[in-house]
Amino acid sequence: MGYDSKEESLEYLPNLQGERDERKTEHYNSIVQKDKGKLDERNRYLRFLHETTLGLINHLALNDLLKAIIEGAAELVDTPHAFIYLVNPEKACMELALGIGIFHNFSYKINKGEGMVGLVWEKGQPILLNRYCEWEHRIRDSFFNEVKAALVVPLMSKTEVIGVIGLDYLEDNRVFSPGDMDMLSRFAELASLALGNAKLYNALKLELINRKQVEEALRRSEAMHRALIDAIPDTLLRMNEAGILLGTKIGKKSFLSHDLKDYTGKDIRILFPEALSDRFRQSVITAINTGKMQEFECQAPWQGKIADWEVRVVTVGDDEALLIVQDITDRKRTETKAEETRKALASMERVMTLASMSAGIAHEISQPLTSIKFATDSMLYWFKHQQNIELDELLEYLKDISVQASRMSSTINHISSIMRGQHFSGFSSCNINHAVEAALKRLGTQLKFKDIRLKKDLADGLPMIPGEINWLEQVIVNLLANSIQALEVKQGADKEIIISTRMSDLIILEIEDNGAGITPDFMDKIFDPFFTTKPFEDNMGLGLFLVHSMVTMYGGMLYASNNERGGATFRVEFSLNNHLEERG
Repeated sequence: MGYDSKEESLEYLPNLQGERDERKTEHYNSIVQKDKGKLDERNRYLRFLHETTLGLINHLALNDLLKAIIEGAAELVDTPHAFIYLVNPEKACMELALGIGIFHNFSYKINKGEGMVGLVWEKGQPILLNRYCEWEHRIRDSFFNEVKAALVVPLMSKTEVIGVIGLDYLEDNRVFSPGDMDMLSRFAELASLALGNAKLYNALKLELINRKQVEEALRRSEAMHRALIDAIPDTLLRMNEAGILLGTKIGKKSFLSHDLKDYTGKDIRILFPEALSDRFRQSVITAINTGKMQEFECQAPWQGKIADWEVRVVTVGDDEALLIVQDITDRKRTETKAEETRKALASMERVMTLASMSAGIAHEISQPLTSIKFATDSMLYWFKHQQNIELDELLEYLKDISVQASRMSSTINHISSIMRGQHFSGFSSCNINHAVEAALKRLGTQLKFKDIRLKKDLADGLPMIPGEINWLEQVIVNLLANSIQALEVKQGADKEIIISTRMSDLIILEIEDNGAGITPDFMDKIFDPFFTTKPFEDNMGLGLFLVHSMVTMYGGMLYASNNERGGATFRVEFSLNNHLEERG
């Protein structure tokens, strides 16, 4: 194309320049618009991170924070499908903490190195997969077949992975960019910090709750202990090894009338005499060193009276102990009266024993008295009628008088020993088999008259036992009489008493019958004084009681039981430690 003239050429040049400027302006405007879009996107991202950071910081409750994190991450990449996995150190796996979209109510535990989540846990680096279905290490579960693109970034605490954030696209035309991965990684850093703060907050909150619970339990415990202490009527003194009072409580009944609160921090000797204070202090030292409770009784004057105290000392610390001081004055008085009553009953028991055995005593004394009178009367008769008497015969009379006098003296000594409650071990000895034979001789007629068959089984060579044979004989007579009375009411001819002696680690006498036996309800009462199942006019209930008393004074034991034949068995035992070496 040509120009007709110079003027036309000059006219065209300005138009050409204008077109060039317009295209250049459009190009510049396009570049500016594009940069402005990137800048707006960058500003939007920074603004979102700022708002998300403030939002995460404000969420200290873990569940609320997890919700804010997952919703923020989903909004960043514009997807409704996201999840958060957290490490469970106890189970050594990752567990789903929260999910949205297809991951709502989803439950699947992941091990380290398993799938994208496990691999991010193992490596500590984010992973982006835009063709997830083609990834060879994917989890072979039909649930994940819907996932087209996936992005997983780690949640870190210093250098340790504590969880992951995962986001997914289910559409074929959507993919994640490296910029998305970078943006999510930065977001995950903020989320990790928020999680750390939330965990710290929750730990502190839990510790505060636990501390409040402990403090409340301590308050209740202290209130209960205070109530228990206030309910204790005894005086309580808390004291260290140096004898300094660390705490005090006066009992409701005590001779300590001072306000003991005024004495805290002072020496115990201001309350008690020096000797008693030293004893308190020594007990505290012993209790602390041994860890064992110390206990003692003492007396101390207070306000013109003598008080009886029981003191128990228990440790309550490395250098202190609690003294429980109980006023036992009334108890001591009661014990004293009870002891006096016991002694009176014991004396009465000995008197009743003598009363029951009066016939035997009279017999024992009357015989030697008769012999002495006979010998004396014979010598007087010979001298009165001036008859000659041989010297040997006179000596025999005198010897008999001496023997009978010794026998009377022995009987009197036995009576004295009973009155004093002593055993017979200090006197002569006897053989239990000889006492059995003597008792059977006395009751033989009764046994035959009442058609009672007697069996004897007496062991040979039994050791001698301390005591007089007539007293042991009386014991056996009473036990045999008891069996005879039991058999009197039995119908038929089968009435039998078996009496036996033997030795094992004891010297044993048994008297067994086949009568009606002992009623179980009466078994613990038959040796009690005045206990009887017979009419009062026939029996005062002292027989077995006195027999038991006599056996005990011999140093033996008496037992009663029912036997296989339905009757009763009485067993007398003497310890071999008390027998004499002589064999009878």
